[in-house]
Amino acid sequence: VIRGSNEVILGYAGSPAVAGSIDVGGDNPTPASIRNFGPISEIAPDAGIYELDVTIAFTDGPASTTCPNSSIYDVLLLQANTGAPGNAEDRFDLTGASEDYCILQGDILQVEYTDPADASGDVNTVTDSATFDLRNGVLQSN
Repeated sequence: VIRGSNEVILGYAGSPAVAGSIDVGGDNPTPASIRNFGPISEIAPDAGIYELDVTIAFTDGPASTTCPNSSIYDVLLLQANTGAPGNAEDRFDLTGASEDYCILQGDILQVEYTDPADASGDVNTVTDSATFDLRNGVLQSN
């Protein structure tokens, strides 16, 4: 999720394990410690089209003083893995992280796919993005 020069990496997909924390700033030198969403499923055998459902919580965006810090926010901090109440230090890869993280109007969700060997045998990276429009509760793709 990108907001201006701030970003958080919500996670990676493709690993058999589901674990890790959200990478604030996109600078975590240990990718294995970043949250992983598990394997990606092909929609049909030999389709070549893969699909992954990821829940994005209100609290999954970059930090901002505009984000609420209230009892409602605490309920939204449920840890995906355990369902137990957590705090920002449990969810993000920062020590002393504040709890002022959220998705705001205009935040950009960017997805990147890297194919280690495409049809020509070369590495190919493809990106796509969408913008959060919180006026009507949709994610608008471009």
